[in-house]
Amino acid sequence: MSNLTKIESIVVLMLENRSFDNVLGWLYDPENAPPFQSPPSGQTFDGLSGKNLSNPDPLTGTRIPAAKGRVMTEPSPDPGEEFEHVVRQLRGDTMEGFVEDYIKVLQTHSGKTPNRNDYQVIMNAFTPDSLPVLSGLAHHYAVCDRWFSSVPSQTLCNRCFSVASTSRGFVNNSPEPKWLLTDSPTIFNRLEEAGLAWHIYYDELDIMPLTRLVQPTLWQMPHSRFKKMGDFHKDAASGELPPFSLIEPRFFLDHNDAHPPLDKKFLVTSSVSAAEILVNEIYQSIRNGKAWEKILLVITFDEHGGCYDHVLPPATVPPDAECRSGEEGFCFDRLGVRVPTILVSPWIPQGQVVHTEFCHTSIIKTVTQKWDLQSLTRRDAAANGLGQVLALETPRTDRPEIRPLPYAPHPEHRKAPLLHLQRDILGLIACYETAQKLDEQLPLKEKLTELSRLMKAEFDIHKLKTVGEAIDFMTTKLQPETGWFGDKDV
Repeated sequence: MSNLTKIESIVVLMLENRSFDNVLGWLYDPENAPPFQSPPSGQTFDGLSGKNLSNPDPLTGTRIPAAKGRVMTEPSPDPGEEFEHVVRQLRGDTMEGFVEDYIKVLQTHSGKTPNRNDYQVIMNAFTPDSLPVLSGLAHHYAVCDRWFSSVPSQTLCNRCFSVASTSRGFVNNSPEPKWLLTDSPTIFNRLEEAGLAWHIYYDELDIMPLTRLVQPTLWQMPHSRFKKMGDFHKDAASGELPPFSLIEPRFFLDHNDAHPPLDKKFLVTSSVSAAEILVNEIYQSIRNGKAWEKILLVITFDEHGGCYDHVLPPATVPPDAECRSGEEGFCFDRLGVRVPTILVSPWIPQGQVVHTEFCHTSIIKTVTQKWDLQSLTRRDAAANGLGQVLALETPRTDRPEIRPLPYAPHPEHRKAPLLHLQRDILGLIACYETAQKLDEQLPLKEKLTELSRLMKAEFDIHKLKTVGEAIDFMTTKLQPETGWFGDKDV
């Protein structure tokens, strides 16, 4: 707890859909170039090296090994991430269903029986030379090899747990309207009640922050709490970041969230490369800013996105006092698959490997510990905080330089096929817009008119095929950002 007095700001970047093994499994391996051959100071590291890991191949009766992959567009097409897919991937307690599930995804996607090369990619993982930013930060600061997603399912439930310590019983993104019908408080509400500042930073090319959209308790918050990425870099440079900041990556045009591509037929540079650029820009702004010694940067991923990991998710504390079944009969008594998480601060010893069990509610726990706030649910109350990692007595004076690989946005990114997550976000926006117009005092005829418009919007959304079409739909068919949420300012 006392370690948290060393910092004044916590910054969280949550990327998309990569497992720990997929991103950092080969972080330390004897075949790597220095300094990635072994963990510093004789530490252990629960990655892929030396374990001879594999999954059974139901088509051939052989086994598919965990291997090194350097193709930045893998896995493609996008693996399964909904609850039923994750259950199949875990295959009870064996973690041996990833190949089987990806074969089913490939068959659904193409209508054909895939070959071994098609599904080997789900067992591939990047090496440090492919991801120099994430690997470099993990080596220079701290990597958590037991950080699990909060739910064994997809994006929205895990992003909700990261700020609200619950997903209100939901495990799948669809149907979208359910996310707009809840009133769970978030860590932002706790901070607001305590008179503490906070910001959600999002990309200029996205129409609105996803976190605000799926958390109704944030709809009436001051508009000044929600800022663009250009503001983040200015605030970091001037040393004016608030006590707590959440950064959302860009979800649409040239998305830099690290989400796997929908279809390998569209030959563009992978968003993993774009994510490396984003992480480096954030790190450089904090590293060179006036408050470097007062900031803890947390870089994590919402969920594993169907990518292979070998560590079984452990049991956990349900958010509610009673283990009540939610969607799919899930009681929220088990964590999701491991995700890559890196902690950056000059108070962290170089090359620290943290074996403590964390999940996304550990972020909430750290904020509540630091500013003496009330917990949100039983889950974050029981979670481990991050203060233990800030172990140095004095801050480091070195500021390691990290350099990403060259990356340039593809000139035809507007033609990229629409990801399932992007389609879900469009549906959420359409639902929200309709909900704001359904005033209780409206005559029945007008209510029916608005509902028919929602149905028409959802029908139009399902017809969209590319990112460019989606952006045009948002800017021409849906309300612009101004005036949403009944914005007020401070």
